[in-house]
Amino acid sequence: HAYLLVGAQQSAKVYFERFLEAINFSPINNPDLFLFEAEVFGIDDARRLSVLVSRKAFGEKKVFLITAERLTHEAQNALLKTLEEPTSHTHIFLIIREKELLIPTLLSRMCVVETGKLSEEKEENSIKFLKFSLKERVTFAKEFSDRGFSLPIFLDSLLTCLRAAGGGHEKLKKVQAVRRFADGTSISARLILEHLSFVV
Repeated sequence: HAYLLVGAQQSAKVYFERFLEAINFSPINNPDLFLFEAEVFGIDDARRLSVLVSRKAFGEKKVFLITAERLTHEAQNALLKTLEEPTSHTHIFLIIREKELLIPTLLSRMCVVETGKLSEEKEENSIKFLKFSLKERVTFAKEFSDRGFSLPIFLDSLLTCLRAAGGGHEKLKKVQAVRRFADGTSISARLILEHLSFVV
């Protein structure tokens, strides 16, 4: 009843729409469809979802879709409790770019579906970063921060590129650790990228 759609948001939503068609569930003005779309999915969102899951459906099925760049650790633990006690005829979808961002216990409760890679445009910055000299990486970090780009999206893309290039287990572990830390609400993208400049 719980599905993790891993990949670019656009391709994941195509999969989601096809799933709705397959179960004859219309998303148009349907009171049994619940969308959680925000930059950060926090503990309050997870609690609200839990309440809605426990309520009786108007029709035969209820469907929940969560799309967020960040899921706090507290929200993941609360979501885990909801998934441990599944409600019949309820489908919960979570779209995320990297499954490693989830705690293992939550991941084990979900059916994982790989829906597609990140866009080439987003991967391009990551490829450049890996090829840059140390000085170029530090300059990139400043420009990245000044222009207000999304750090989680960049780090997810960096993980994808490292895997494709056979970047090594240690480098992947370092980026994954930073990626989890980057889900905090007050974080300096420049400091994180400068740190990665030295360790990746």
